Amino acid sequence: MSNVQRIHNRVCQECGEPGNNNICAIIKHKGSESFYCSTECLEDNCSSCAKSAFHFDLDSTTLEITPYDSDLTVLNLDGILAAAAEFMPNLLAVDIFVPQEYALSFGRVYGSDSDDTDDSDDDQSKNLILTAHGIRNFFGKVHNALKSFSFRLDDCCWDIVKTMTDGGKAFLPLGTMPNLKKLTLSLVGFDDIHVLMRCLHPNLKVLKLSYVKMRSNSWCIEDVNIMISTLRLMNGLITLDLSDNALTDNDLEDLLPQLKEMRCLNLSGKFGRHFETRNSLLTDQGLEAVAKYCPKLRSLDVSHQPKVTSCGIRGVLQKCSDLLELEATDIKIAPHDLTGLFNLSDKLLHFRYDPNVGGVHSHEQYLVNDAMVATGGRTVVGSFYKGVYEISLKGANQKRRKASMKVIEEAHKRRSDPDIFNIWDAMPMSQVYQLMSE
Repeated sequence: MSNVQRIHNRVCQECGEPGNNNICAIIKHKGSESFYCSTECLEDNCSSCAKSAFHFDLDSTTLEITPYDSDLTVLNLDGILAAAAEFMPNLLAVDIFVPQEYALSFGRVYGSDSDDTDDSDDDQSKNLILTAHGIRNFFGKVHNALKSFSFRLDDCCWDIVKTMTDGGKAFLPLGTMPNLKKLTLSLVGFDDIHVLMRCLHPNLKVLKLSYVKMRSNSWCIEDVNIMISTLRLMNGLITLDLSDNALTDNDLEDLLPQLKEMRCLNLSGKFGRHFETRNSLLTDQGLEAVAKYCPKLRSLDVSHQPKVTSCGIRGVLQKCSDLLELEATDIKIAPHDLTGLFNLSDKLLHFRYDPNVGGVHSHEQYLVNDAMVATGGRTVVGSFYKGVYEISLKGANQKRRKASMKVIEEAHKRRSDPDIFNIWDAMPMSQVYQLMSE
């Protein structure tokens, strides 16, 4: 019997009606699936275990497991992935985020294949069920279908999850999936650089290896050399995120000439003020390589690279004439230099800017406003600490600012679309320029 037939032969656990848009709930007590025709029926039938039931739409093309601020007590990734592989016939994309409170709970044996978890109603600790065996089984069943896979961890739990995933070896099937075009691994730990590189399919269009941990946390020179050698062969990459992976200026000189399709590039360094020997090494010379080899960039992030200066930023803006977004948090750019920088581009829509911890000093914020006014409202300045800088504009300038905000929001909304490889393609550039000129 096919998966589609099995789905449509199910009846709702609550009302007994067959459902054409069934949802599947993974119940804490049994770790197995139950089917409902609607979330209302799930809540009516399962009120006593609502906090421990994860549910998802069987007709969806995307499995999203992102329990931010959730009441879910057990994040049973093994059970969810097994049910999704069997009962989601349209599955193309997976987006998983593991909050630290699930991985850091000490109430269970991590990665155990057994169901010997404490299911008492008064146990409010949050637990994670995840095994290398469960991941491999899932990949085996969706091997030819998956287009996008994202696995992101919260802070402080990469080493625990590394043990659960057999040092990252559970992700090896990703490297052989014929239709996989987008891969995100964030704060994930690997025992060996060779394991990580074998997870990368050569035909990927989007690759995000942000804050990936190697062995006991840090990268060595040999790790970076091996990564660069692998990425040089992936010349179809359109979006690349290598945040906090110990790149040097010479690494960029070696890598970027091979990536002629690059449109979105993230080279941000290590967040925070405590640097190891191989952290945040880029200088203005590295930005010269970006400007030289990636003139068609739409988006660039060089945040937390404190050796970069406004001279490097100036070079990028001069040569990357299609740049729409530039993030430069923790870069020493004086507020009085902003107007001059913005005048170098007639397309820049979004500039992320925090020259100091806490953002721009209050007595200098008028300089940020003046810089935005100088662009006629086109460029929106945002801050990690202060959010979007507000500005009072009138007439055409106010319309232009609203148009910029719309373009930015539309672009970022499509980050998870399995068929979008450059988020700025979400809106045709001709339409962007039309909005800007109105």
